[in-house]
Amino acid sequence: MGLTRKDTILKYIVEQFVKSAQPVGSNTLLEIYNLPYSSATIRNDMLELENMGMLEKTHTSSGRVPSAKGYRYYIDHLREEFNDEENYGKLRRLVNDSTSHVSDVLRHSCAILSEMTSLTTIMLGPDELGELLSQIQLIPINTNSAVCIFITSNGHVEHKTFNVPNGIDAKDLEKCVQILNDRLVGTPLYGLVEKMVTLKPVLSLQIEKYELLIAAFKDLFKDMSNEKASAWGTTHLFNQPEYSTDIEKLKNAVKLIETNSVWKFIGNEGKGKINVQIGVDDEFNDMSVVSVDVNVRGKEEAKIALVGPKRMDYSKVIGIMEYLLSQLDEAYGEENEDE
Repeated sequence: MGLTRKDTILKYIVEQFVKSAQPVGSNTLLEIYNLPYSSATIRNDMLELENMGMLEKTHTSSGRVPSAKGYRYYIDHLREEFNDEENYGKLRRLVNDSTSHVSDVLRHSCAILSEMTSLTTIMLGPDELGELLSQIQLIPINTNSAVCIFITSNGHVEHKTFNVPNGIDAKDLEKCVQILNDRLVGTPLYGLVEKMVTLKPVLSLQIEKYELLIAAFKDLFKDMSNEKASAWGTTHLFNQPEYSTDIEKLKNAVKLIETNSVWKFIGNEGKGKINVQIGVDDEFNDMSVVSVDVNVRGKEEAKIALVGPKRMDYSKVIGIMEYLLSQLDEAYGEENEDE
């Protein structure tokens, strides 16, 4: 069954906005897509789509832009199958290179994904996914600093310098470490930053200057988690129209990537299930994350995410990810375990 008129108009608005980064009006649709409708009819349908929550009107133009709901509807019902044989060939040759280890294949695939989409790719590999916090120890050096020792579930030990905030005494620091050990054990290392925020009510009951300690430990966890994830194409953000003229939006986008906050927006959809978070939350409402859990021979091998503006080419991004998954399944599927 063909698309309804409103579906057609929404589809073209999404695709034109993705290309131009400019609000789309009825005249633009008529000129570019040669639609067999009058300008008045298109405007009426655009108004209805706006009332349905599919489109939003900007303050600077009479045109419309897709909303998060509009993008979601486009992904679920309107997007067409994407094919880019030249770049698909690169992925196919890479995955089927029998001389490469699967971890190298995944890393090189991430670089290709970033180049193909002009988005930032982030990956957590199997070692990083499997590392859970077992214990935190704090050894004071002087009144201003200490050595923080992280012991992980696989026996790995990491040392980080901890800067003690002004006004925090040794007893409060000891209480804080005790609470962290009680509440954070079993948390993946990449998830410590987000989990730390949830401890605010507990810390506030026992420590007067708890907010200083929350900020200090968050910074410490950020430094550690940044070392766990690999990223490709962060500079692509500078070329996105949303960020090239708005430094605050650019800073926010970099923050989402560098603080590893991106991982809290990744759903566990299961093997081969692509998760799309559009306008991920109030803080990052102009960004989207498209992610997938990659399984190789029945084992979780990595989490891969593509990060960029909400105005991304979802048809292309999802299509590329689906193709990569299909190639990995062919090369490393459970039936090929004896390779």
